[in-house]
Amino acid sequence: MMWSRTAVTASLLAFGVTFGGGGSARASKLLTFEDVYGVVGEMPIYSGYGGLDWQNVEVMNLDWWRNNLYAANGYVHGATSGSQVAWLPLSVATPGTTSAVISSPTPFGFTSAQLTSAWNDDLKVQVDGYLKGQLVGSRTFVLNPDGPTLAELDFKAVDSVRMTASGGTLDPAFGSPSDPNWLPTPNLVIDDVRLDAAADPDGSPPTEPTGPIQPTPVPEPSTLAVAGLLVAGWWLRSRRPAA
Repeated sequence: MMWSRTAVTASLLAFGVTFGGGGSARASKLLTFEDVYGVVGEMPIYSGYGGLDWQNVEVMNLDWWRNNLYAANGYVHGATSGSQVAWLPLSVATPGTTSAVISSPTPFGFTSAQLTSAWNDDLKVQVDGYLKGQLVGSRTFVLNPDGPTLAELDFKAVDSVRMTASGGTLDPAFGSPSDPNWLPTPNLVIDDVRLDAAADPDGSPPTEPTGPIQPTPVPEPSTLAVAGLLVAGWWLRSRRPAA
């Protein structure tokens, strides 16, 4: 089979793109909650949004707050994109806390989220990631209502994420704890949730070797690319007509 110099050059470019680039990027998406339609004030997030199931999580249209007396609060301050955010209402099962579960039958990467306290200073939020019922990661954050905190979670492969908020004291800007109209509720505001493809698509946790078996070394992509260029250069030189 005779290859032209142009064909060889095109093949080398494809070789370099495939092997020299270090692999393909992981799929990623950002949930901003702006595409949850029909939210006048607030409403539960429907199952399937972003490919996930949402338990005890609602979406709020911030224009509802901006047009009310209490236009400055953690809900408004916690918005990092658009005019809608997610939030956690009070937990019925555990008084004094807010809790939510975000899950999917298919493992996913839960990379980060913007988190804000709605009312309380020093709100404590614990985020736990599970895979097949086993805890695989846990992070704790302390939040305030004056602005969002980027919660970098980096859960590589989970099928369930639980968020629990508790504690803190009512921010003085929102009234006094003795005022019956202002209760120090640990509501949590969520925006810009970043998801990635699971590190292991089947959700299987990594396993340790069972014996002293040494794996066969595999050349790095950059090494393969250099070797391919050297071989092709030799081939082109051998095809060069004599002077």
